[in-house]
Amino acid sequence: YNDVQVAALYLSNPKAATFHRVATYCVADPSSLLSQLDQHDGVLGQAIKEQRILTLQDVPSEYLRVGSVMGQMRPKHLV
Repeated sequence: YNDVQVAALYLSNPKAATFHRVATYCVADPSSLLSQLDQHDGVLGQAIKEQRILTLQDVPSEYLRVGSVMGQMRPKHLV
């Protein structure tokens, strides 16, 4: 348990060296996230390639929307 407000879970496919999104939590539009990624796909790919957790601050407003039945907003930080 990480006390997160938003999450996307990707599982590894070692044969194809890719990761597949299998679940999301409080993502306003899950289709806006990559359904499959590898180490060449943006910040998530960089974290995979470097095998470490990355933290982003001042997230661009178009990057990701957080949502629930109460409304939507943009995150301030990503881990």
